Amino acid sequence: MLTALGIDRASKSAARMMKLHPPLVTVLVLLIGLAFGMPARAESVTVAGCENYAPYSDAALPGNGFANDLTAQIMKQAGYDVSVSVLPWVRALEGTESGEFDILPSAWYSEERGQKLLFSMPIAQSRLVFVKPVDSKFEFHTLKDLTGLRVGIVSGYTYDPAFLASPLFQRQAVADVLANLRRVATRHIDLTLDDELTIRFIIHSRAPELEPVLALTRGVLSEQGLFVTFSKQRPDAAKLLADFNAGLARMRGDGSYDKLLVLHQIQ
Repeated sequence: MLTALGIDRASKSAARMMKLHPPLVTVLVLLIGLAFGMPARAESVTVAGCENYAPYSDAALPGNGFANDLTAQIMKQAGYDVSVSVLPWVRALEGTESGEFDILPSAWYSEERGQKLLFSMPIAQSRLVFVKPVDSKFEFHTLKDLTGLRVGIVSGYTYDPAFLASPLFQRQAVADVLANLRRVATRHIDLTLDDELTIRFIIHSRAPELEPVLALTRGVLSEQGLFVTFSKQRPDAAKLLADFNAGLARMRGDGSYDKLLVLHQIQ
């Protein structure tokens, strides 16, 4: 056991060491901290959410929307510091593919995207339906039903390859879903299409004046998973993906995933 005199001598000795060898002292402090379990600095991840994709992603929504909220919660629980930026879709996609951002939630899969991004287990399911003027008799069954029509799409979105390649109709691209909905209402285009929940959410919350003049088709172009993606430019992308998938499975198991769906009005 150290006596008071011994402690005093040790303190003076440590002070002399700090004066003579400051770099050595810094190293010793770090080593002592590690030995006694000093927490390491958390890894940081940057998330690029997209605008105007409610209820999955938008800065005006709680938690920046379901997909961003889910992603941030899972990565924080895995020990990461998380920052979220909400950007135009093309900017978010290109920024994640180039490595400027680490994570892009709420993305559909395509082979082209798979070359630059890793895809999680699906976080939701998208039903792509068409929107038409309320007095239109159009109903979708096959691509032949689109013959001669003008169809609004969103720049940078991935659609069914057969839909994109078909010569039967015109595809006109704009920046976001709401712009296409307004163009259908004013008859500048005949149809547009998007995730059914997104269409209903945007009309209800942002453009209620469109509700009496637009209608949705019963037929769907496709049903596909919605994913969280990770930039392959980040060296530990595979670990981020594994941590996310593990957290998603845990949230599905403990009920917190379902609670998040309710919070974001998806269920």
